[in-house]
Amino acid sequence: MSALFLLTDKHSGKRFVSSWRSISILIVMLVAVHMMIVSIGWNNPILDRHQFRQTQTAITSYWLLRGSPLLAYETPVLGPPWSIPLEFPLYQAGTALWSEWTHMQLDQSGRTVSLFSFYICLLCVGWLIRRLQLPAECFAVFSVLYLTSPLYLFWSRTFMMETTALTLSVAYLAVTWIAIKFPDRRLLLLLATVLGSLAALVKVTTFAGPIMAVCIGYF
Repeated sequence: MSALFLLTDKHSGKRFVSSWRSISILIVMLVAVHMMIVSIGWNNPILDRHQFRQTQTAITSYWLLRGSPLLAYETPVLGPPWSIPLEFPLYQAGTALWSEWTHMQLDQSGRTVSLFSFYICLLCVGWLIRRLQLPAECFAVFSVLYLTSPLYLFWSRTFMMETTALTLSVAYLAVTWIAIKFPDRRLLLLLATVLGSLAALVKVTTFAGPIMAVCIGYF
């Protein structure tokens, strides 16, 4: 009888791994299509929708490139001395560093960092679903909706910190839920603390949803 159970578990494990491999191929194809679509107009100026917020964020990155303080960064809102910290400029600083390291134009650097965060968010969701041993089809459905949504197709490549805030918040949610499920893994709690702190600093309104979900899951 124990041998039968062992054989059944072995076959179930193989099916589980096989399903995830098939879904991974589908998601790689979807990401490739997503990248092709968002590359349309890649070199256009950031003057499409919500241009005020995009250019304001870009100006912050521009001055960080030129030695502006990280915490008292310059934002052209209320006049001299041009410093009114709205959020912790993690995205803006990352964009400035990427532009400096790669010599890529600032507008395209902002879009690149935003897209990178967008794809990392997808990986965080996949990691959470797999660690919770949910069916791979759950991740497939999420990925199709996430990567083909017209709304996300546009906003994932804008010069805004929203994808960075979303990724940090989702990463916090994923790591914290796994830490709750496996209480012996204390390093996950430390990682969750760092991710949650960064998410709240970048955009606390985005972080509010995941922390509420964590509280509900805990209780």
